[in-house]
Amino acid sequence: MAALGLGPAQLDRLEEDFGPERMPSLVRWVSTSVTVRSLLVEIGHGATRVSETVAALKSYVHLDEATVQNVDVTEGLEDTLLFLRHRMPPGVHVERAYSPDLPRVGTYASELNQVWTNLLENALDAVGGHGTITLRAAKEAAGVVVEVEDDGPGIPAADQARVFDPFFTTKPPGEGAGLGLGTCHHVVARHGGRITVDSRPGRTVFRVELPTDLGTAPAPAAPTPGGPSAPQRRL
Repeated sequence: MAALGLGPAQLDRLEEDFGPERMPSLVRWVSTSVTVRSLLVEIGHGATRVSETVAALKSYVHLDEATVQNVDVTEGLEDTLLFLRHRMPPGVHVERAYSPDLPRVGTYASELNQVWTNLLENALDAVGGHGTITLRAAKEAAGVVVEVEDDGPGIPAADQARVFDPFFTTKPPGEGAGLGLGTCHHVVARHGGRITVDSRPGRTVFRVELPTDLGTAPAPAAPTPGGPSAPQRRL
């Protein structure tokens, strides 16, 4: 009854209209109606979330992944955010800075989504339960540049040159295989692009450069370390 905004004054008026003998039945009917309506609203919200997740999964997986597709990288980023929504604590804020004139990029779409997933998962681990993750996408030269930034503690300078090495991890045994960033480097190189990292306490940026047409970019350069020594960050 309170959910409907019905207080003692409103109930008194209802009793005047329907009589005291009908009030118990009326209250039970209104209460049941409110419960049913609330359940229907929850079912509707749940169905919407399921529909969004299914749509994101279809876009994320791309069963025809062996075929080069022209994709919108911002859609891939948004699908990945939706895919990782269950991992997003209330204290983590996501900011977006997408250029409106981004060209579509020729990619193996499913592989590229693995890159966004690994980078976003690392950013979530870095900020813990509170912090800001910033996603940027812009057109530069012959391709598109995507940056994933977090305001976590940063990556120690001694580790920055190794973060893309397969099996390198700073996580405790059993918590990480050290393959996430290595996979990112492999996939980006396969697309003719490059991935670099710049990190200092309070700001870590992973930068992915992709050619508009698959294979038109120069060979990927070695990872770019940067930033002063920082507190330990898990990768």
